[in-house]
Amino acid sequence: MTILVQILVVLGAGFMLASILASFSLKEKVPAALRTRWRYISGLMIFFLAGYAAFAVILASRIAFPLELLTGVIFFWGAVFVFLVVRLTRETINKIHGSREQIALAHKHVVLKNKEIEKTQAEKEKLINDLQNALQEVDMLSGLLPICAWCKKIRDDRGYWNQLETYIIKHSKAKFSHGMCPDCAARNVLHSKAPDEAPEPLPPPPTSPPSHPSSETKHGNA
Repeated sequence: MTILVQILVVLGAGFMLASILASFSLKEKVPAALRTRWRYISGLMIFFLAGYAAFAVILASRIAFPLELLTGVIFFWGAVFVFLVVRLTRETINKIHGSREQIALAHKHVVLKNKEIEKTQAEKEKLINDLQNALQEVDMLSGLLPICAWCKKIRDDRGYWNQLETYIIKHSKAKFSHGMCPDCAARNVLHSKAPDEAPEPLPPPPTSPPSHPSSETKHGNA
């Protein structure tokens, strides 16, 4: 019977030593808020290992020692050990649960932000497409236009002279609605009252020379 008890004590001491080594290897990974209790648990495991060793020595040497007292002390601190382990486990579980909730909230926030970014990107792309379509629809007149100083015809890139309205309609989305200005209306009334009078001569050309000499040449040829 004594030999069986010694074997069980030695086995228990071996498991306790393995637990102590494992606790030391995990010490750096324990969160700072739990390290104090982790030290208490490690200290109790060392105490149990010493108790196993003392109990084995007492059995082997047959020293007169009240084993009931040693057994009672070991049981008491064993209960304290279990209590600390349970509390540490509970706090760890609570922290894990809280971390999961924080991760879930962070994930939800990231999903909402991604949706906002996707919506903003879609609106930006739509705006760019609308602007590109608008630019394609607009045919803007720019640069110097060779225009006749008398008849107001415009010379195109191929050298043909076009009416002002025709040229603008071809090169823009503008449309014309013809009417008569007050000066032309008064002149037309005078001409209708005096049909035998000679028609009013063309107005003189502008005093400043044309911007493109080729415009005068074209006009002369016309």
